[in-house]
Order: sequence, then structure tokens, then C-alpha cells
Amino acid sequence: MIANERYGYNDQMSADEKRTPKMVLVKVKIRWRRAGEVKAAVSSGGQGISYVRMPMTVRGPGLYRISIDLSKGRRAIYIGEGESVSRRLSAYTGIYNQGGRTKTEARVSREIRKALTEGRAVVIDTATTGRMNLTGAERTLQMDKIAERRFAEAAAALAELEQDVDGRVIFLNRILGEDWWLPE
Repeated sequence: MIANERYGYNDQMSADEKRTPKMVLVKVKIRWRRAGEVKAAVSSGGQGISYVRMPMTVRGPGLYRISIDLSKGRRAIYIGEGESVSRRLSAYTGIYNQGGRTKTEARVSREIRKALTEGRAVVIDTATTGRMNLTGAERTLQMDKIAERRFAEAAAALAELEQDVDGRVIFLNRILGEDWWLPE
């Protein structure tokens, strides 16, 4: 198939029409790798968590997926991106009452702490490499470029949504356009 046929061009089109493809092929491939479980230490008085420890992850750019076990085989998922995955994940280890951090960081941090307090598993997966195809030619996904990380983040979140055919996953990503906090 020649490029003109692939993108819907024909010889009767003007030059401007030929510059604007009628169809855009978009593919993103990433492979999640298990980093491990999030661990917590209970305070000396037994009331709450004194600190949260993320599993060891790469210091470079990439995506991360936080998966929080819920009841009855359900889980909550948050997918994010960062210039340094390890530094980005460390943002979810603190306690945020007000100010200083984004609402997303504060909410995800609260959900992680709540799950750990209740003895539920919180697992981290990362993706630091991938492939993308925007023009009919596959190439390496450049995780050091924020636009490509965000593109891959959106694709990964949408792929998780697509795979949840039985409604057992709660998505914590605002990118999906819904209020996402977990029910009490």
C-alpha cells in the first residue's frame, strides 16, 4: 500500500488537503514491570502509620502504576509519569493535610495509607521503555520527553479502562474525566 492510499489522499486533492491526513494511526506499546509492594511501619503507639516505603524503582523517566487492593476482588489504579520515577513515587509517602501538594498527590497518598492501615496490598509497577507509532513507522518512545510520557500515560490509562470489562477497577486518574475518590 502506498502512503497516499494509507492516509486517504488522491490526485484530485489540493495541496492543503494532502497536508492534513484523513486518518491518524496511533499505537503505544509499553510493558509493565513489577517493582514490588509498598510497605508501611506502624507507629510505636499502634495508632496509624509512621512511614510509608515505596519499592526500589528506577531514578530515570518513565510511567508508574499504583494498584490498591479493594474488597471482593476489586482494585483501584492510578497511572502517572515522572522525570524520575523514584522521586515521583516518593511524593506519595507523606501526609498532606493542606497546601503544598496537588490534590491528586494528597488523595492518592491518603488512599495508600488507608489501604496499608487496613492490611490491603498496594503494588507498584513501572514502565521505562516503549515503542510508539504515529506516522506508520514504529520508533522508540522517548521517556525523557514529557509530551511522550504524557501521551503514553494517557494511552496506558485508557488501555486499563478498556480492559476492565466487568467493572472491577476504580480508576484514580483525572485524565479519564471523572471524580475518582474512593467511597468511604
